[in-house]
Amino acid sequence: MATLNFLDLAKANSSDVVGGIIEEVSNVSPELAVFDSEDLQTPGQLRYETLHRTALPTVEFAGAGAGFDPSKSEWKLVSHECFRFGGRVECARHIADNWRRGGAAGYQATEAAGVMEAALKLIGRQIWYGVSYDEDGYAGAKAFTPKGGSYCYDATGSTSSTASSVYYVKFGESHARLMAGRARNGNGLIDLPDFRIGDMLDSNSKKMEAYISELSSYVGLQIASPFSILRICNLTAQTGKGLTDAVTAAAKQLMPAGWVPDACFMSKRSRGQLQASRTVVLNGNGTTRPDQGTIAPTPTTDMDGVPIVVTDNILNTDAIE
Repeated sequence: MATLNFLDLAKANSSDVVGGIIEEVSNVSPELAVFDSEDLQTPGQLRYETLHRTALPTVEFAGAGAGFDPSKSEWKLVSHECFRFGGRVECARHIADNWRRGGAAGYQATEAAGVMEAALKLIGRQIWYGVSYDEDGYAGAKAFTPKGGSYCYDATGSTSSTASSVYYVKFGESHARLMAGRARNGNGLIDLPDFRIGDMLDSNSKKMEAYISELSSYVGLQIASPFSILRICNLTAQTGKGLTDAVTAAAKQLMPAGWVPDACFMSKRSRGQLQASRTVVLNGNGTTRPDQGTIAPTPTTDMDGVPIVVTDNILNTDAIE
């Protein structure tokens, strides 16, 4: 793609230390290594608008000597917003100074990696579940594709609290992408400053000296077009209610001809169901085809070649819709 994914953008526009920490924990949210992203660049810029054509000019055939009625496109502006997120890290100084794995510097590095891992998990989970996961964050793909809507296919699973979803996403300025606002003073997309010495409270609300830092950033999810995301919902472990190529083919009928998504996001269970559905049972290897595999290879694309991205941020314990 022409633009950077979220992780590349964050690493390129943050300090070397923060970039190194992101690299260390980047595997916790695979979607962030795929999602197209927009850097708002200017500190304080936390929203923008995209312009979308909603109707085309009219055209028609006409006989000799006949004219045409004038017409024009219709447009609408769609507003997109970033939301503040972060986390505070406090390390008791007397514990950190005596940390056997590198003293205060080692302890701080451990806690910095922990808060960064938590941040990337939050961003990834919020993409799919939105305000139902963290009500102060951005709306997610699930709310954009409600069951019964034009862009959600129901796999009709019915076992309570065992459902999962699969998301087909199209990236780009006119479709879906993550928005990244500048952290404090423009210090990168994800800011985690050096630890300072201050006070923290113990479990009895008594003060003690501590090393303190605070992760800060602004992130949003742009879903600009009705054709940005297609969801398959109510996938369960019930027989005939899991993910198959037949289910994905039926789901894609909801989208216009020629619609080509950039990635397909799913849980590990859904990928396993797809793999099992592609397995052909052989009643013996025969003499000319010995040692044939008994299960299909792990799927890396769907039936139309769309890349599959497996993430733990899509759960298998959702409610039935």
